Amino acid sequence: PRESKPRERRLRKVDLGKVLAECKASRNPWLYPAARFAIATAMRQGEMLHEAMEKTSAFLPVVLHMTAVGEETGRLPNMLIRTADTLDFEVDNTMRRLTSLVEPLVVLLMGGFIGFVVLSILLPIFEANNLVK
Repeated sequence: PRESKPRERRLRKVDLGKVLAECKASRNPWLYPAARFAIATAMRQGEMLHEAMEKTSAFLPVVLHMTAVGEETGRLPNMLIRTADTLDFEVDNTMRRLTSLVEPLVVLLMGGFIGFVVLSILLPIFEANNLVK
């Protein structure tokens, strides 16, 4: 099992407007192009990042809340890293739970298939044996 550990990253100050403008060239399917454009436009007009993100409706409430807290405390990069780690942990746990729920179903399906194959081989043999008697 994979253990969740905090990510080590170097944090430095970055102009978020410039970063969002550079994101236009990326092909990231998770962040919609319309949301990127709306956030960049809103930030150029002086809005806070979490307010701009909230207007797009493309982000989870926990991401919006953590972004707001990070902006208020001046520790936005740390909060975003913490949020990413938390969401990564939740996805791992959800996948582990789903896998543990699906495993018994797969075992039952394989057992049924093997039973079908065995019966389809043995029944003709038994019928042939009955005809010989």
